[in-house]
Amino acid sequence: MYNSSNIKILKGLDPVKKRPGMYIGNTDDGTGLHHLLFETVDNSIDEHLSGYCTELILEIRNYKIITIEDNGRGIPIDVHSEGISAAEILMTVLHSGGKFDNQSYKVSGGLHGVGLSVVNALSEFMNLYIYRNTQIYNQLYFNGIPLTPLKLAGKTKTKTKTKTKTTTTTTTGTKLIFKPSKKVFKNTQFNYKIIYKRLQELSFLNKKLKIFLINNKKKILLCNKGGIQAYIMLLNKNKTTICPIFYLHSNKHNIFIEIAVQWNNSYKELLKCYTNNIPQKDGGTHLIGFRTALTKTIKTYILKEKIKNKYQINSDDIKEGITAIIAIKMQNPKFSSQTKNKLISSEIKQAVEKELNKKFYHYLLENPKESKNLVNKIINSAKLRASSRKAREIARKRIALDIANLPGKLSECQESNPAKSELYIVEGDSAGGSAKQGRDRRTQAILALKGKIINVEKSGIEKILLSSEIGILITALGCGIGKKEFNIKNLRYHTIIIMTDADVDGSHIRTLLLTFFFRYMPKLVEKGFVYIAQPPLFKIKHKKKEIYIKNEKELNKHTIKICLKEKKLLVNETKINIKNLLFNYISVYNISNKLQISALKLEKNYLNDVFYLQKINENQLKNNKYLLSYKTYLEIIKINKQINKLNNFNHHIKLLLNNQLLTTCLKFYDLLEFFINIFLDKTFNLQRYKGLGEMNPNQLWETTMNPLKRRMFKIKIQDIFKANLIFNILMGDNVKPRRKFIQNNALIANIKDL
Repeated sequence: MYNSSNIKILKGLDPVKKRPGMYIGNTDDGTGLHHLLFETVDNSIDEHLSGYCTELILEIRNYKIITIEDNGRGIPIDVHSEGISAAEILMTVLHSGGKFDNQSYKVSGGLHGVGLSVVNALSEFMNLYIYRNTQIYNQLYFNGIPLTPLKLAGKTKTKTKTKTKTTTTTTTGTKLIFKPSKKVFKNTQFNYKIIYKRLQELSFLNKKLKIFLINNKKKILLCNKGGIQAYIMLLNKNKTTICPIFYLHSNKHNIFIEIAVQWNNSYKELLKCYTNNIPQKDGGTHLIGFRTALTKTIKTYILKEKIKNKYQINSDDIKEGITAIIAIKMQNPKFSSQTKNKLISSEIKQAVEKELNKKFYHYLLENPKESKNLVNKIINSAKLRASSRKAREIARKRIALDIANLPGKLSECQESNPAKSELYIVEGDSAGGSAKQGRDRRTQAILALKGKIINVEKSGIEKILLSSEIGILITALGCGIGKKEFNIKNLRYHTIIIMTDADVDGSHIRTLLLTFFFRYMPKLVEKGFVYIAQPPLFKIKHKKKEIYIKNEKELNKHTIKICLKEKKLLVNETKINIKNLLFNYISVYNISNKLQISALKLEKNYLNDVFYLQKINENQLKNNKYLLSYKTYLEIIKINKQINKLNNFNHHIKLLLNNQLLTTCLKFYDLLEFFINIFLDKTFNLQRYKGLGEMNPNQLWETTMNPLKRRMFKIKIQDIFKANLIFNILMGDNVKPRRKFIQNNALIANIKDL
């Protein structure tokens, strides 16, 4: 029976513990966990914005325990009217804080007074230290509950001078040590890259703040005195820019506006919005004001300078190739939700628009040559947009066609539920034919594409839409393309599998398809719908058994496993398991071949000498060859020491089978050759697949398409900024950064495959 006894009143921090997602977002995928950390960081940043904090220290211990310390004013320690310390009020009472009266904090990222109390509620433990009035105060919490009242824990040290040195210890500030609760978060391990990226971001937005990041006792300083202009330079690294950075800073009516803008010759927009240092991924009124002002000013400039133009300019034309930072600082900003992803303060639109209209026009006049290049780019964009409208109409007609009218391209599955449907994108008719015959027709559709699709990183939307293979792919997926037409609800398959040959051409085709999805259908990647199939590269047949192997590394493992079955190595009457040592030695041997180091040098213990390896590295650098990382030096040295330990025994290395001597080797390399000869025995049959078309339908099903046996990689975006940079370097027009990237990383990539 439903009555008053069913009505529960949650008190204290219970609402947070009961519904943590309302306060910090998702507690399963890591976003909520890092939101917890950044809520705490924001308190220190607010102290800096108020003019008190100059240093922030963040330490990660074992990726699970966080220490945050600042030299701000320190949390108040006096007794509140509620009868407990002000610090305990902040730690245990929702909607409490010093950000409601507009006096303690004139500008603040925190608004709702839930930050610190929420962090405390969702932490296994929280250790609070406060430095005030030359005293240190401490209070310990478990699961949001104070273990003791706030108590005196010692005295702070002041600045002291001697003849030899000066020592300074923070006399005011706050230090928090906390560990997120395993009961709340599915994964309590922090991601260093996410933390580094956010702190780096804050260092650009607060150019006078020193931020120290400590991870496993390694300490780095993040301090960017160039501010958001330096941030623009970082974002445009490896891109060809067409104009100098435009910079605006204004402080009127208690609204501080800071904007930096620069265009490059790409087609992509990279724009970041912040309010009181908090990022808004969904933009808001500051972004609307920014776009309105840019469009209006550029139109005015074209008109007044009498530049020939017969096309209608809009904001879509202006944002092509733009890199911009919009940073607003104001009192009482209004957001659409607690996560502050969108700014809705109405007065900001007008403030940004007014300041930008005036100063951006002067920038255009002061840089006539660059402004002409910029305007020509924008006019050309408007021209292409007009042309692409026709291309879109063609694409719409193509999409409107019945799928059955695409013979030889798409073989549809019987399932109509997208959640249960799979689309295999394969290369060529041969692979497509095997896949169509080997598939499960109920749930698996096959789309065969001819050759390599267009590189969308180098092409405009008009050229992309006119590409027949891209058009067929868009049609098959059914969700459209572009911000206005893309609708993920219309997606016909929730499992999209790229299945290409295990060779260089296959890798290139896979990369081109991933570039298309990342640039024009990123939601498919974000939702986890895109996969890469892992077809085998080899087949070993041994004693009537067939084993499929995906790469050379796995081939080494399997051959050694087979060769060493029932075999033991005896050295000085001691049994040694050499499986791992042999496998490692083969890896080192393959690396040495890539470095053109002879096996003889391996045997002579040269690899124990780091300076020898460094010399090889320097020679490669001079010849523009691949570089060997220091980590790889150490790995080779470690393995080689094990090998030399065996080689230095007085007795020969003996290999026995069932106590019968098979061979005696003077050196470890001789033993390796013996195993290679065993592998080449007539009982072994090795087949290498050049392409998917060489497999018959049954083999393709068993190895690559059977849901119970197949192996696939799910594509995820861990760092959107880094992913954007990598695609720009590897798939863009600029050759120099791509060559440098390949030189620095190709060998490392090859070593990982060994």
